[in-house]
Amino acid sequence: MEKKAKEERRKRENHHKYMMGGVIHKYFSECYCFEESEIDEIIRVAFRTGEVQKTISGIKARANQVLSSHVESEVKADESESNESR
Repeated sequence: MEKKAKEERRKRENHHKYMMGGVIHKYFSECYCFEESEIDEIIRVAFRTGEVQKTISGIKARANQVLSSHVESEVKADESESNESR
């Protein structure tokens, strides 16, 4: 069981590394040849900017809005099913 858990964790980590490398290659192709420490430095500075913070906040707000509307629709569906079964 422990071996399977480690294998699954390694699989997720490798997928994440592959995906992040693809993001760098696609959106920041001029940075693709940089070392990981250099990319870390760039990202650390970028995430401190007001524009990036505002974008992150907006994305989180949209995600919360979608999640809450999804939960709301599930509750309404459950209520209508309960009313129909009476």
